[in-house]
Amino acid sequence: MGVFGNTFGKGNPDSMFCVEAKNLFARMTVQPTLAKKIDYNLDFIELKATGILNTMDCLWFTDLADQQSSCLNWVKNAHNLTPILSPTFTAFQGFTGSTTTGASSKYLKTNYNPSTNAVNFTRATPFVAVNLPVAVATGGKAAIGNTDVDGIILMPNYTATQRYFRLNSGSWGVTVNSGDGHGIHILTRPTGLVFPNEKIYNYQEGVETQTGNVLANISNTEIYLLNDTSLSRPYDGVVSAAAIGGGLTYAQSVLLTGIMKSHKGVHSTISTFFGDSITVGTGSTSGANGYSTIFSTSQGTIRINFGISGRTLQSHPTIPDGTSIYEHIGDIPHYTRGTKYLFFEAGTNDAGTFDAVSYPSGTTRFETQYNEIIAAAKAKGWPASKIKMLTIFRRDDTKEDIYNAKLVTIASTNGVQLLDTGSVLSANSATYMSDALHPNDAGHAAMAAYISSNIT
Repeated sequence: MGVFGNTFGKGNPDSMFCVEAKNLFARMTVQPTLAKKIDYNLDFIELKATGILNTMDCLWFTDLADQQSSCLNWVKNAHNLTPILSPTFTAFQGFTGSTTTGASSKYLKTNYNPSTNAVNFTRATPFVAVNLPVAVATGGKAAIGNTDVDGIILMPNYTATQRYFRLNSGSWGVTVNSGDGHGIHILTRPTGLVFPNEKIYNYQEGVETQTGNVLANISNTEIYLLNDTSLSRPYDGVVSAAAIGGGLTYAQSVLLTGIMKSHKGVHSTISTFFGDSITVGTGSTSGANGYSTIFSTSQGTIRINFGISGRTLQSHPTIPDGTSIYEHIGDIPHYTRGTKYLFFEAGTNDAGTFDAVSYPSGTTRFETQYNEIIAAAKAKGWPASKIKMLTIFRRDDTKEDIYNAKLVTIASTNGVQLLDTGSVLSANSATYMSDALHPNDAGHAAMAAYISSNIT
């Protein structure tokens, strides 16, 4: 059944909502329509399936039908928003701040202080997120913030070329502004990083736009929306959602962006890629010229890239490096309304490491573990029609032909589409390859074009 399951049956549909949704609806003075309840229930289902809900201390969708409901914390009945001086509320859009500072400023109190209220928010792996649906003029405008010292603040459109932010930090992070600063922003230090790598990652619309801004101490002042606690940086734009927590992974940061988009009715925004150095983009002049980036851009989707140089699909006791796709089967994200395609580009390093002629057991293990990986994806709700496999480049006809034949069998067994990108490269190797393994810019572009033209 996947993530969504059988949401409704006969009888009272309210009885079929998840407990979190029922608790939220019970706190609402004005009940949403049935259609909206179904949508909000799906928000909860996806937040739980992806593990994101368990990372949150607060989640506010400030774009519901009425102001009371739009101030509720979806995680628990605490830290509900308090509007100060009546920021303008627009149904199904959100709250709008003002341009005035100090005691005349209009903003939203979160009633949440990280140093005293945090459960998941920590010094090491914090995150805050906001959805800012409209553009604002440039300036020192804090969409979310508290005090500056070791504080939390996001000024998404500080200048036409700069975005400023802090997250448990005593120094500013600065990045090149992408457009006018609107969209879904996430400031986070994802789990899985190794100290002393204490950099803060800034995602805008699911795209990593900057790393920097070393952590200091956990923030110790209440967080506001539409200003910071100095009341000197009023944000005169709209906030339609916000979240605070800790422990997001890289993939969850992108998936949260997709769920926030789905809440607004925008679906199928994420393509996920598992692969080796080719998926990393090796051989192209920059990451922007890799096939996964080119394809995602052409589709208008955000990319989750699990490409790792040297990665094999299969694991083996003699190579306990932990990088194989099989060993990271748990990284496969759940299928949600926001996800579109799941790609697997694998076999090149398997053919080189587990020579199909000398080590036939390698091809057997390759097939067995690939089948298990696809089964795991299906168990996380992925329809077979959304799972895509790529063939490999023939650098040695015997080795690669054997593995490509296995790919045909695996795809047929699982009912998934096999895209023959390997033949595109092999037929034009003089033009498309930078070396014996990796496509050049033209090769990556040809791969992306082939996928776009043949994907079903």
